[in-house]
Amino acid sequence: MSRFDRSVLSSEVIAAIDELLAAARAEDPSVWKRIESEPRISAALPFVWYCSEFVAASCLYQPALLDELIASGELFRSIDLGALRAQLSVADNGDDIEPLAFLRRFRHRHMVRIAWRDLAAWANTQETLRDLSNLADACIQFAHDYAWREFCARRRRPNAPSSRPTSTAGATRPTRRARRRVA
Repeated sequence: MSRFDRSVLSSEVIAAIDELLAAARAEDPSVWKRIESEPRISAALPFVWYCSEFVAASCLYQPALLDELIASGELFRSIDLGALRAQLSVADNGDDIEPLAFLRRFRHRHMVRIAWRDLAAWANTQETLRDLSNLADACIQFAHDYAWREFCARRRRPNAPSSRPTSTAGATRPTRRARRRVA
């Protein structure tokens, strides 16, 4: 028996998921047609949605998110830290993008991707944990860099690379003497 065999789910669960999908199809038929045309998604969807209310709600309220993950191929593969940082660099270069809102959407998108891959058994535990760690590292570094730029702008401090901490790892509180020099 396959992990996604509908017989592992009760008829009530299948009916509830089918009802949710029917309502979603009625709202955005073209997106859901593309989503359901991918056999791996159609096979995994009932089980993934049954296991994760977060993933189900995300897909129902933002079907374009799932569609984009499928179209880009990101749903079917792991993403390394460098690629995540590159995706986040878009917010650093755009003047019209609110960085923290962008970061929240970015994190949400990748949490859906990671959860789906884990529940669908498309990633083993080691890969899932590596993806989560990479996502956390990229998001923390982005938030840190943003906070540093904001701090420098508000305090009228130079935003020179030499004055900027490069990593939060192993960071310690400055000594009293160093704080006096900075102030």
